[in-house]
Amino acid sequence: MAAKDRNSPVFDEGLAYDLLPPVTRWVVASPVVARYPRCHHANVELRTAYLDQAMDQVMLSLSTTQSSPHMKIRLVLLGGGYDLRLIRTALKYNATTAGAENNTNTTATITRSNVIAETIEVDLPQVIEAKRRLLVERFLKRRPELKHIIDNVQTFPADLNDLDGVHRLLQESILVPSSNDDNLMTVFVLEAVLIYLDEGIPSQLLELLSQAVRTAKGMGALLIADTLPLSDVDASEELARTELKKLGWTLKDWNIKPGRTRHLGWATT
Repeated sequence: MAAKDRNSPVFDEGLAYDLLPPVTRWVVASPVVARYPRCHHANVELRTAYLDQAMDQVMLSLSTTQSSPHMKIRLVLLGGGYDLRLIRTALKYNATTAGAENNTNTTATITRSNVIAETIEVDLPQVIEAKRRLLVERFLKRRPELKHIIDNVQTFPADLNDLDGVHRLLQESILVPSSNDDNLMTVFVLEAVLIYLDEGIPSQLLELLSQAVRTAKGMGALLIADTLPLSDVDASEELARTELKKLGWTLKDWNIKPGRTRHLGWATT
């Protein structure tokens, strides 16, 4: 609903709307959606907006670093379900901006020096298959001009509780040099995923991700809108920084919001 609201920071020009079946599209049509109370969807809006802003910060940090001004992004969405984040992000940062040299817009500035070189989605096999059908049978009929972006999304079936399987996937399929450019920073996105994993798995998964990036001798970032495995669910930034450091991540930003997915932050390897 927030994505359909032109006044929302996560308004997406109707992308999510075009994934919906006809009846649901009517339910969240513009005249109707404005009448809904801002309840659960406002909480989701908060985390979505934060991840968008965090991605901006990651891109800007690369574009302003002399040692990596031409670094490209390998964007990996873990357990994203039916989220269109990969498509939205590729559209945002890979768009050609007319007159970019004279444009001071943040996105235009980022576009000149960094692009999303790879988009990768890891999820349960049944979720990947269901989403693929929705994209092909419904979304592309409404947005045929986005076929090239959807075709470039690599999908890998995996259960994130299976750490051995995730480790093999990272080593053999994801953290490998691009055929076009091996100057890549891998950015993992976790939104409302860790809260559904088995006990003890979230910590091990976060550590596995950081270790895999370092083993591949690459750069990595982690964007979080989830509940991290911290000793205090309302942890201060300093405590979060200390505990994430043990898992191989250096915290760059930290916020807490209401709800099950309380932690908003991003970190680097």
